[in-house]
Amino acid sequence: MWQALGFRLAVWLAARVPRGLAYPACALGGELYFWLNPGHSRKAVENFAVVLADREDAPRVRLMARRSFRNYAKSLFDFFRQMSIDPDLIEADAVTVGWEHVEAGLARGRGIVLVTPHFGNWDLAVGLTAARGYPIVALADRFTPPEVDELVMRSRTRVGTGIITLESGSLRRTLQHLRRNAIVGLLADRPQRDGGVEVSFFGRAAWLPSGAARFALRSGATLLLGYVGRRPGDRTFFGGFEPIGPVELTGEQEADIRLLTQATAHAMENLLRQYPDQWYMFRAMWPSTNAGGDVRDAE
Repeated sequence: MWQALGFRLAVWLAARVPRGLAYPACALGGELYFWLNPGHSRKAVENFAVVLADREDAPRVRLMARRSFRNYAKSLFDFFRQMSIDPDLIEADAVTVGWEHVEAGLARGRGIVLVTPHFGNWDLAVGLTAARGYPIVALADRFTPPEVDELVMRSRTRVGTGIITLESGSLRRTLQHLRRNAIVGLLADRPQRDGGVEVSFFGRAAWLPSGAARFALRSGATLLLGYVGRRPGDRTFFGGFEPIGPVELTGEQEADIRLLTQATAHAMENLLRQYPDQWYMFRAMWPSTNAGGDVRDAE
C-alpha cells in the first residue's frame, strides 16, 4: 500500500516540478544514496574500477560511481514523468540514429532481438521505438506489491510498449512475437552465474544472460544493440541502434550462443567506454574470486 502511494506521489510530482529544479534535486538524492548505501556504492566502485582499468581507491573511479548514482536518480524522474507526458511528444527531446538497422532487420521478416545494458534511460529507448510505430514488446520483471507492478506496467504500456513478464510461458510468447516480425527488447548485462554464459567483459570473466542469443538463434531474428543516453544539460537525449557482430556461427547451438553473447558483451563495452557514468550497475558484475588477477579470455 505504502509503495503504491509513494509511486503515485512520485508521478504527481514529476508532472508538476520543472525539470530545471527536478534534475538538481535528483542529483543530490543520488549522491546521498551513494553515501548512505555502502553496499550498492561499494559494488559500483568495484565495477567502475574494472571499466576504467584503475584502482578502486582512485579518485576518478569513485567520482564515476557517484555520477552514475546521480544519473540513475535522474532517470527515475524521467520514468515517473513518462506517465504524464503526451506519448506523441516522446521524440521531442531525443536525437536518434541507426533506424536503418531496424528497417533492415524487420525487412528480413523474422523480428529483432533488441538488447541494451542498464544504461541511460532504457524505458525511453523502448518508448522511442514504439513512438515510431514499430511493434515492440519488452521482457520485464514483476514488481511487488502487485499494486506497484500494475502502475509500472501502466507507465510502460501507455507509450505503446507491450510487456512480457518473466514467468512461466514467457519463452513461448517471446518467440511468438518474433515470428510475427516484432521487436523484443531485453536487458543484457544482468550478472547471471547460474544459467548464464561465460564471456570476456572488459577483460575479465563475466556471466551474462543467454536469452538474447537463444531467441535470435531459435527465431532467426536480427540481433541489435539499442540505447538512449542523457546529453549534457539533461534536457535532451541521444540514442542509436547498432548491429551486433558480425559473428561466424558454427552450427553448434551452445557454441553459437556463446559467440553471440560474447559479441553482445563487446558491443556493450564500446558503449560503456564512451559514457561510463550512464551505466547503472550497483551489484557485483564480476566474481569476487577473480578480483586478484587476470582471468581466461572467453573469446
